[in-house]
Amino acid sequence: MDCIRVNFLKVKDSVMKKICYFFCFFIFISHVACAKINCIVSILPVKFFVDKIGGEYVNAHVLIPPGTNPTTYDPKPKDIIFIKKSEVYFKIGVPFERIWTKKIKNMNHNLKIIELYKNVKRIPMSNRYKDTEFNTTYTSEDFLDPHIWLSPTYVRFILLEIRDFFIQFDRKNKDYYLQNYFDLIKQINKLESDLIVLFSNVKTRYFLVFHPSWGYFARDFGLIQVPIELEGKEPSFREVSSLISFARNKGIKVVFVQPQFSKRIARIIASKINGKIEEIDPLAYNWIDNLKNVGIKISESLNTGRK
Repeated sequence: MDCIRVNFLKVKDSVMKKICYFFCFFIFISHVACAKINCIVSILPVKFFVDKIGGEYVNAHVLIPPGTNPTTYDPKPKDIIFIKKSEVYFKIGVPFERIWTKKIKNMNHNLKIIELYKNVKRIPMSNRYKDTEFNTTYTSEDFLDPHIWLSPTYVRFILLEIRDFFIQFDRKNKDYYLQNYFDLIKQINKLESDLIVLFSNVKTRYFLVFHPSWGYFARDFGLIQVPIELEGKEPSFREVSSLISFARNKGIKVVFVQPQFSKRIARIIASKINGKIEEIDPLAYNWIDNLKNVGIKISESLNTGRK
């Protein structure tokens, strides 16, 4: 009887071990199946692109939160935690990356860094207007315009880099990434067509901005960006006077500002030209809706000016 009891306990123990092994294996497989690709991005628009293409298979963490000036970036503890567990960093070419890329790489030696700007030609930051003293032939990286994500033309190159990384990293979901990519390209094509129509018959092509973020956008649609700030410096009293005269001459009635910068000088200029200030944000998350809304605001301002 004792022998039967011992054998029964052995069988029971063996069955329980098999159940336990099976359960643990199931948990492991489920975890692998649900694991996402951890991605770091510098700014919200790039997160939008990564989210759209990667969909349910990616987890993107943005280093520059909404309303933050990228030039004053300093990583938070949560940033460091995410950096250490990430597979890829999609680098867009904003100035703070020149300082922080090496530090980020030292936090995670296995981190793959994808330079989203490598297949586009960046240009010097816009001069204020014709005959400015700013040297437009100066091509130091310090003064190359980093705002490539505001050009639908350049965004197509950015999306190719993101798409190709996901396909190479996660080949089993290739068709999923391709479908998401083509869906997004269709939306961009529609947006671009709408903006072309919007800007085709405006009265003037000059628009006044505080920070020169919109140079590539302006180039795409045949516009001329006139920035107040240049090379990170506010204008002198003499330069402000020149800008006011220029705006009056062109019939400009709107000064465009962005949430990350002071509006003090913009308000002064707006008051002197009997105009107003309008916010347009180059760092908004929803890239499609944002460019559509920015296009409407700029086109309305251009129809109040003179040719």
